[in-house]
Amino acid sequence: EGETGTQFFILSKGKVRVTKKQEDGTEKELVVLREHSFFGERALVKREPRSASVTAMMTCTCYVLEQELFYNLIVPHAESTLEEEIARREMQKLIEAEIFD
Repeated sequence: EGETGTQFFILSKGKVRVTKKQEDGTEKELVVLREHSFFGERALVKREPRSASVTAMMTCTCYVLEQELFYNLIVPHAESTLEEEIARREMQKLIEAEIFD
């Protein structure tokens, strides 16, 4: 969280926890991602610092695309799809915040 994003991750096996640090210093769990999920796209697409931390909950296998490869392979063909997925995830976070706050 807060670091410059230079990689995109595809979770092949395992589970990871996505958390965000709160103003009081505690961490809030945003989501648990399972096999065939991906993460790290927001920082690359929006060119922003990472907005959350990702921690393995068990032994995981991830495919990693470095920033240059991500831009060359993924962005030209899927930028609108990635933007839609980012928007969907942000909407889900807002819905969950309303439910759990």
